[in-house]
Amino acid sequence: MISVKNIKEYLDQWAPESLALEWDNVGLQCGYLENKVKSVIISMDIDSVILSMINQVDLDCIITHHPLIFKPLTQLDLSTIEGKIIQACIKNKTTILSYHTNLDKTDGGVNDCLMKQFNASDGTCFKDGIGKWIEQEHPSSLTDWLNRFQVVYKKALTICPRVKTDYDNYKHHLRITGETIEKPIKRIAFCGGSGRSLLSELIENKIDLFITGELNYHDELWCEMQGITVFLMGHKESEVFVLPEIETRLIKQFGQEFTIKVI
Repeated sequence: MISVKNIKEYLDQWAPESLALEWDNVGLQCGYLENKVKSVIISMDIDSVILSMINQVDLDCIITHHPLIFKPLTQLDLSTIEGKIIQACIKNKTTILSYHTNLDKTDGGVNDCLMKQFNASDGTCFKDGIGKWIEQEHPSSLTDWLNRFQVVYKKALTICPRVKTDYDNYKHHLRITGETIEKPIKRIAFCGGSGRSLLSELIENKIDLFITGELNYHDELWCEMQGITVFLMGHKESEVFVLPEIETRLIKQFGQEFTIKVI
């Protein structure tokens, strides 16, 4: 049988821990690498739904994008959400693996999966490897990118239906800052999740449109002042496309050795 260690070694070849930013905590979060695997869940996070599943069904391995543990634990309080999750994993012999900024930065990872949805590829990496940008040979309209957004956003909700968003009211979740709808778009930047770290590089690279998950209010205002149009998809919605990519790679490597479900 396949072990968690076999899965980790395979995913580490794709998104090695050495790619992760220094503040990040990736890889084994909780559990035992030698555990044999019959079932795998792939999720953005360990949330209340996943916690219920750990307690109710047999889950051998959970692969998440966002780590369960960001900072070192100084105590294990079983009344906290982290404590409850760890307690449930120990009791039910469930192992958690997380691939975060290393999955953002690797080829075919979070940002490439997001770009692919917008029919964009071969992007240029920003300095820290988080996020990429492309330059179109011929400028396109903002309307064209808005139309692409509607398709991409709707697909994101089908991959992760637990995102409680009404697609018909997507405009409440799409914030457009910058110039008017007639603005020509030539350089487009992409960053799944939070795009805050890239603001200065947007100016350096003369970006017209920035597609990311989230910014804070003052970041949005700054972009508007700089004439940069911003599409904010939502943090999870902008990253969710990597989940089926993980599933596809696991199936290609291990076949039907264990069941896989994207949650």
